[in-house]
Amino acid sequence: MKAIIGYVLFLAGLTWLIVIGEGWPGMKPFMMVETLRMVLLGTAVTVVFSFPFKTLRESIELLFSRNAVADKDRKNGACDLFHAAADSGLVTGFIVTLWALITLFLSTKEGIAVTFVKTACALTALLYGFLLYVLFGLIERQVKFSRIDEVKRR
Repeated sequence: MKAIIGYVLFLAGLTWLIVIGEGWPGMKPFMMVETLRMVLLGTAVTVVFSFPFKTLRESIELLFSRNAVADKDRKNGACDLFHAAADSGLVTGFIVTLWALITLFLSTKEGIAVTFVKTACALTALLYGFLLYVLFGLIERQVKFSRIDEVKRR
């Protein structure tokens, strides 16, 4: 959990430095809601359709419960799920980036301002993908190396 808190504090520190240097308008390039929505939804849909509901529920329970008791299969299932979420976040970020760059190249007649906005949208999608990759990788590591009591099957 310390690594996840550290990651959140790192992102908060970056945000603070940008706001101190440029004010809140400096954060505008990173606030592409439609791009964030595409990356998050793509990641969520991929993970939800890749794992049984039971594994999803148990993984969330393991993540948020302090006194969770898990057998080795449950713990491995949660690790697999968070690893898949990390990979999916990165891949979805790449896909949305490519999609945005293709639409950029198809609309070069619209002017330089539109070109810069679409380029920023594409690169922001890649940024979101990397952020999800790191976040879910940290969660996977937390579940994998947590001190959750393992119960042996009889």
